[in-house]
Amino acid sequence: MSEARRCFCGGFAQLETSWTKDNPERRFWTCCRKMIDKADDARKRDKLLWFFIVIGVHIAMLSANANQHKGSSGTKTVLELA
Repeated sequence: MSEARRCFCGGFAQLETSWTKDNPERRFWTCCRKMIDKADDARKRDKLLWFFIVIGVHIAMLSANANQHKGSSGTKTVLELA
């Protein structure tokens, strides 16, 4: 059973093992908030990714709509003015 150590943040530190080529099986203590921070970063990346996907879909729809109605009234589309 591992001993309970406190982290600098006040939580309990976690004992982990390195599996890198330079330090195989090296044990070290990590902050308990590491996983929470990683999860928060992943959520932020996911939100940003979905934002860009939605914007891309809207641009594609506007472009397709502009191309479909191009020249029907003799006026320029918004995309042609840009």
